[in-house]
Amino acid sequence: SNQTCGEHSKGLFAGCQTCESKDLICGICTESEGRHEGHSVKAIDMVLPEEASALNQDFEASNKKVQENLKKEENNGSSIREQKRSHNKSLHDSRKQMIKVIKDEH
Repeated sequence: SNQTCGEHSKGLFAGCQTCESKDLICGICTESEGRHEGHSVKAIDMVLPEEASALNQDFEASNKKVQENLKKEENNGSSIREQKRSHNKSLHDSRKQMIKVIKDEH
């Protein structure tokens, strides 16, 4: 990997499986008095595909929510348009009725 450890400027070779953040670490990080001494690590070539898969799953879940929300908004818009049509028809019918009453009186 061409990425380097921010703490030691050495090439990253593993992901710490003990830390909640799953830090990518160099060899010095795991040595005596390093922040990750004694921690469980996994080779970087195994960690990166797992991270990519997790990110892809997060993306798919987010995308699904966005699509659901768009569909809800579309349905809400249809409902509002239908209410407007119904209201306009009701007004139109009332107006026709008023005109008929006025004509009938004359």
